[in-house]
Amino acid sequence: MEKCSVGKFTHSDCHLLNYVNRKAIQAIEKLSETDLNLLKLRTDSNYELKTICLHHQSVFLKNYEFLQKVCCDPFKKHKTTIKKVLRVVTVEQSRIILYKGFKVKAGQKLCASCRNKLLKIKQIDESNVQNSLNTEDEDHDVEFTPAELLQKRNVIAELNSSFHEIGCSPMKLHALGEHSRSFYGKEKLQRVHETVKEKIQNVLEVDLPEEKNDVEKSVIKKSEDLDKLVDIINLKIGLSKFSSLRPKWCVLAGASGTHLVCVCTIHQNVILLIHGAGFEEEYKQLMSYIVCEGAGRECMLRHCDKCPSKDNLVQFLQAKFEDCDDEDIVEYNQWVSTVFDRSW
Repeated sequence: MEKCSVGKFTHSDCHLLNYVNRKAIQAIEKLSETDLNLLKLRTDSNYELKTICLHHQSVFLKNYEFLQKVCCDPFKKHKTTIKKVLRVVTVEQSRIILYKGFKVKAGQKLCASCRNKLLKIKQIDESNVQNSLNTEDEDHDVEFTPAELLQKRNVIAELNSSFHEIGCSPMKLHALGEHSRSFYGKEKLQRVHETVKEKIQNVLEVDLPEEKNDVEKSVIKKSEDLDKLVDIINLKIGLSKFSSLRPKWCVLAGASGTHLVCVCTIHQNVILLIHGAGFEEEYKQLMSYIVCEGAGRECMLRHCDKCPSKDNLVQFLQAKFEDCDDEDIVEYNQWVSTVFDRSW
């Protein structure tokens, strides 16, 4: 017979006759809601189960408590199996234990020692636990399906179990507002980092370097950039080299010495003309008519064969001025000269 969904998920044999007298598969929908929730909790299933055989129904539901013969040892401290003075964990108890940082399935059993240890851990009000299971994410308007909620519980339990092993306090999601979650997460991460680092130092008997925070990294980066800038400023560039690097169209025809003049006034006056014309578009938007999108060095130096023709810009300007009257007055500023013109 085909394996049921539970058998496939748990990688266990189906249709055994250890606790039942016949072989059969039934749809998971035939189970009561209580049994279905128990099944998901006990199998750690985080996806939708569709079928279950009679064997697994007996193992995980009818005879689950009977089959728990030893303490489940949530602290992982037992050197030998404990079989005496065991008590069954209820569903509500398993949820409370989960929020204390340990994963114990409903139906498993605890010895007296483990029960006492769990009682000593800070008690959480059961009503708060029940409410947090259903509404801990109400601030984010997120509704979890039973499978998603179960998966989230499992992740929390695994995290808290790891935190307990290294000596950190467990995660506490209840009573955390939307704005405090980010701060709490960063603080928890920093504490875990410091704890793990301290333990590694103790084991290896070494001193690990302090990790620089974001502010220190930013200061160091700016300091390095400043050092590079100072080095660049100290480089000497001759007039001949400067002139050879200037694009050819920036060397204007005119009086003697024109090639020594800064051309800032040229392109700045174009920008001033655009403002004077009252265009809604910025000059960078107009540049898109004559250069490629995301133009780079090749486009700006007019070495790109794919750049649009200047006719596009001409047509755009003609359309802009089509409705203008020849008698309209246009006022604009003009940059005539600068004291820095011959400082090159």
